[in-house]
Amino acid sequence: MSSLKPPEVADPVETLAQALQASLPRYGCVLAAERVEKLARFLQLVQEVNHQIRLVGSASIPDLVERHTGESLFLGSLYSFHGQRVVDVGSGAGFPSMVLQIAYPDLITTFIESDQRKARFLERALRELDLQGEVRAERAEVVRIETGLDLVTVRALDKMRDLPSWLGRCFSAAKNAWELAAWVSRDMAEAWRVQHPDWQWSAAHLLPGAHSRALVMGKRPKGPQGQ
Repeated sequence: MSSLKPPEVADPVETLAQALQASLPRYGCVLAAERVEKLARFLQLVQEVNHQIRLVGSASIPDLVERHTGESLFLGSLYSFHGQRVVDVGSGAGFPSMVLQIAYPDLITTFIESDQRKARFLERALRELDLQGEVRAERAEVVRIETGLDLVTVRALDKMRDLPSWLGRCFSAAKNAWELAAWVSRDMAEAWRVQHPDWQWSAAHLLPGAHSRALVMGKRPKGPQGQ
């Protein structure tokens, strides 16, 4: 009989955590070990559920760690998080919203996702990772937020090109001014700047390692145009 021991199977969470620790500094993000471990648990959950429902196109470690998690956390290099009220429109698999909630646990996040299966996944992630947040299974265009609001995040939405035209109406009753963070192409960011001069737009910040994907910040128009 052979005395060779079978090779040990790597712990998927540990593997993801190591990949996160190696990659996140490239996106301007350094997190405590417990936050990295919770991010790894979330990514492992995405991989598990992606076999049942299509949460992301590719659930490979490089795509999850870099394109999804790293690019989500890149926002932290442009925006100072300290307990803001965040609404994520079209939350999908939880990028950027769940990733930001894990990295900055004092955020108060509302996840807007019309797909019932994805909404249930987000509720499961909040529960299993012991995170605060509210999931609303609604279409983005009909969402109405009337409480306080600081930041709206949008990363992947079917009607992304027309977003500035209708987003202000969704939150016109919010009790204070708010900002938009949108993950778009540089071409779309420039088109928004030309087509929606009533918004105050930042420069389009190219995402690390990307050729055209960028992150742009906008401040909603005040008065009737923003309603």
